[in-house]
Amino acid sequence: MGIKDLEIFLANDQPTTCPKCGRRTTIIFDLSHSILGTQIHECYGEECKFIFVTEEDEEFFLELAIENGDFIDDES
Repeated sequence: MGIKDLEIFLANDQPTTCPKCGRRTTIIFDLSHSILGTQIHECYGEECKFIFVTEEDEEFFLELAIENGDFIDDES
């Protein structure tokens, strides 16, 4: 199975959990700092071990940044 065969899920501001069983995951490949904004996760569950991709939801993180006041309107 190649990376293009993995299921893709949107990331959010909470710790990533397995979409199959709900357990926490470990990052096995991190491109979150790149333009791709993706990570590959593997479930910690011994009986699950589901591997999947998370991608940043740009709109979610933009809204979160605005809510937190991370953007200052320089024109005011």
